[in-house]
Amino acid sequence: MTTSFEEVRSWAIDEAADWALEADGRERLASADPVARWALRVEAFEALLPIGLAAAGVAGDLGSAGLGGATKRRGWDRAVRMAGLRVLGLGGRTPRAPRAEVAFLSELATPSTIEPMLAVAAATRRGAAQPIAADPRAFRAWAAAGASPLAATLPWRDERRILRASRSAAAAAWTSIRERPPAISLGETDLSRAAMPRLERIVRRSAPWLAVERAALRRRLEALQPRWLVLASDQHRLGRVAVDVARDLGIRTIVLQHGLPQFELGFVPVVADMVATWSEASDEWFVDHGTPPDRLLRLGNPRLDALARIDRDAASRDVAARHRLDGGPRLLLALSPSDLERNLALVDMALAVLERRPAAALIIKLHPGHGRRQEVRRRIAAAGSTGTRTRVARREPLYPLLAWADIVLLHRSTVAIEALATGTPVVVSSVGAASPEDALPPDLDLPHVADAAELTGHVEALADEGGRLRFAAARRGAVERICGPLDGRVAERIATYLGTD
Repeated sequence: MTTSFEEVRSWAIDEAADWALEADGRERLASADPVARWALRVEAFEALLPIGLAAAGVAGDLGSAGLGGATKRRGWDRAVRMAGLRVLGLGGRTPRAPRAEVAFLSELATPSTIEPMLAVAAATRRGAAQPIAADPRAFRAWAAAGASPLAATLPWRDERRILRASRSAAAAAWTSIRERPPAISLGETDLSRAAMPRLERIVRRSAPWLAVERAALRRRLEALQPRWLVLASDQHRLGRVAVDVARDLGIRTIVLQHGLPQFELGFVPVVADMVATWSEASDEWFVDHGTPPDRLLRLGNPRLDALARIDRDAASRDVAARHRLDGGPRLLLALSPSDLERNLALVDMALAVLERRPAAALIIKLHPGHGRRQEVRRRIAAAGSTGTRTRVARREPLYPLLAWADIVLLHRSTVAIEALATGTPVVVSSVGAASPEDALPPDLDLPHVADAAELTGHVEALADEGGRLRFAAARRGAVERICGPLDGRVAERIATYLGTD
């Protein structure tokens, strides 16, 4: 039996891509939507992964918690999102301006996906950009940035009419699948019985909304008539649908690379016209994974432009005051979606450093996909007085935390690149066996630690300004090869390419 988190994750990625294919490659969900299997890959992955982890006896540490998580697991999240968008967007009114040169589609509201889009939009000529929000959280993020986002909605009657027809098509597709169910096995263990109810909820409750979302996107793009549609991803649900709609309308599509590519789900195969990549290393990864070089445009990471403007000392003082953490050295633990035992081991390791350094302070930054945060809080509470020098940050902006930290501890994450770009040293935990896809680029030459004693040694060596500067200088070339230019002008260059600077 496969037992590691990484192996189960790879299994779930493969099953999510193939479960709705016939043996001869035909699409079993085509009657629901032409690209339904692709558009639902991430949802299928999120449904299958916990089943595989449970079968392997591995506790996962990811997924949406609370009411939002429960709604998503039951397949009702699309209806909830559309209702929220309808309220925010006043029923899907027509745009005030008849046209926009560039449209931005936001279906995700995580910092790594929306912040690059906000930066590029801010660099465009006034009136040239128009955001389209397909999620209430994204709508609010654009509105908070001073934009006037359009909700990806339809008039009520059109939505109901399309939804009735698409529900019938999805039900028929599921009936066909149920009559000839796919074989879903992890090793020798048949997981079909556990997987089919979850996949059914996706097909019968989530897939029908694809037709509504497709029609809403077409309506917005036909009104705006942009030359470019900017996407955070062409791999997630609406990004994939939007590429089809835009291509049919003669609109070019460009993806802003949203993270460090470590495994294929979420990055390839590319279907958009272009990908605005970060760097030489990013280009190499995309080409190695089958992307034609002429579809890659190396301009940098617009999210990092904020680093060129950040006042490290002022940001550090603000974080310390807000969290009431005056001590040092300052340790930031950045958690990633992984198995629960590994993440809790990292928490224990960081807390143990505080035991060895009575004046030290710790902030634990949760990943947006972190689903077991109460487990982290219980670990902190159990640490007694050590826990009083520990804070947990979930939705707080990352870059001020990187400026506050003397050293960052993580297992795997794009945060490593962002920390190094900030000039903050990074140490990688060796707790648990990592897959090759998890590995950070070797030319960064990052130190690895297996226990609190090793971590304490690095904290002591790197906490002073001289140690931090030497660490950063030794890796400057590798950092720029991986994350791209750090001149603060990436968003401006992308806006220029789009013809909207």
